[in-house]
Amino acid sequence: MTQSMYSLTHGAQAAPLAVACGQATHRGRQRHENQDCAACFEIPVENAGLLLDWQRTTVAIVADGMGGAPGGARASALAVAAFQFALLRRTDQPITDRLESALQFAHRALAETAVHEPHLEGMRTTLVAAAVTGNQLYLIHAGDSRAYLVRNGSAYQLTVDHSWVQDAQDNNELSAADARFYPYRFSVGNLEDCFSGLYDFTNAEIFRDDHAVLIGE
Repeated sequence: MTQSMYSLTHGAQAAPLAVACGQATHRGRQRHENQDCAACFEIPVENAGLLLDWQRTTVAIVADGMGGAPGGARASALAVAAFQFALLRRTDQPITDRLESALQFAHRALAETAVHEPHLEGMRTTLVAAAVTGNQLYLIHAGDSRAYLVRNGSAYQLTVDHSWVQDAQDNNELSAADARFYPYRFSVGNLEDCFSGLYDFTNAEIFRDDHAVLIGE
């Protein structure tokens, strides 16, 4: 299991918004390669076709390639690159629509690559992305890559895993204590499932000194 983390620190409330990004990653103890990929960048906001240089949205992404499938590292890198490419297109769409379109674009990029490179058939990755605009945090995720909000020394999980274990807990078939050691706890959803609706949005208000932390499990 590998982990990647992006920390977004909300700055002063006055415009323009100051956002700082930091990253840490490690391949873990069980894999021979690091299958995580992450990025942080700004996207411009347009209003009536005018590019507003002073009003930008900061986006962070973490993707975690699935080690049990071929091409995990390639899948996460490709998903992040495609997601970023889609978001950098100039548009006046709402940020939630842009995030959804970017996720679907990343899904298609993986599917098309597997068609042209058969040895990568079945490559999969999870993905979680955060967009900070104004004092709002917008999240989209597929799989078990998570987002937390750290405020006043306490961490709050903002996303719900797309996994068999999470479904079992939701249906009262498995306790949280048992879930930690369940043998199939790493059976998760991923970008391959995004067209069937297996992805979620989350929105939260953020304040000065808040941190949004994205983690690839």
